[in-house]
Amino acid sequence: MKLKRLILQTVLIFALGNATAQGVYEPSEAIRQAQTEFQDKKFGIFLHWGIYSMLGQGEWVMQNRNINYLEYPKLAAGFYPSLFNADEWVQAIKASGAKYITITSRHHDGFSMWNSAASDYNIVKATPFKRDVLKELSEACERHGIALHFYYSHLDWGRTDYPMGRTGRGTGRPKNQQNWKHYQAFMNEQLTELLTNYGKSAQFGSTAFGTTKKTRLLSTGNCVRNTTSSTACKRRASSPTTTICRLSTARMCRFSSATCRARTRPAIRAKTASARRCRLSRAKR
Repeated sequence: MKLKRLILQTVLIFALGNATAQGVYEPSEAIRQAQTEFQDKKFGIFLHWGIYSMLGQGEWVMQNRNINYLEYPKLAAGFYPSLFNADEWVQAIKASGAKYITITSRHHDGFSMWNSAASDYNIVKATPFKRDVLKELSEACERHGIALHFYYSHLDWGRTDYPMGRTGRGTGRPKNQQNWKHYQAFMNEQLTELLTNYGKSAQFGSTAFGTTKKTRLLSTGNCVRNTTSSTACKRRASSPTTTICRLSTARMCRFSSATCRARTRPAIRAKTASARRCRLSRAKR
């Protein structure tokens, strides 16, 4: 009986391990190089900045306070960061020892911090400030020799065509106007703008937190395939956060904890296999 149990456990462990191994993501050499370069920078500054800053309750205030999607955009009319000076910001950040800057180009509230042609809901067209802060930061980073990263949210709690996910459900958006293909076209247009118009050293990262299953299964890597002939994209279908593209004018690379997933996956598999063995052993007793 014990021999049969041991054989069964061995077969199951082998099968599970083999199935897991087949699904392992293997990044290209270009991606590995980008990951190494990013890891070697060690220290960077992540700026969360948008019209939500006016309320002083964080970038999730629209979700946390269930602010109506028709009322929230009115904040833009009062957004005027008069003291903003890109050179002063970049110089201060570089003096701190940081090797790169990451800024929210667009967070879950859907407001764009650059002059986007895809939507008038942006800092140039919808606010009295009327300045493209991402362009100014991009140029300042080029002048002072520091890398610039753009964070871009796949979520949008304000657009009616964005599919209803796990978050932003209290903003009052109608449920009968969701259109993923339409939203994806808009999103890809914005991503192409960021990847082609904001400096040679610009880098890019995105998030898919709280998205629907459908949106998690679709990557936005194809959005930049037509921007340059030297595009080399590696896509992993399980999550848009792992989309990485290397371009002649810009480079998409992971930032935050997603960077180390490929390296930690073997350890995670080992722990998972160990947990399965323990559960199987208990079940047979």
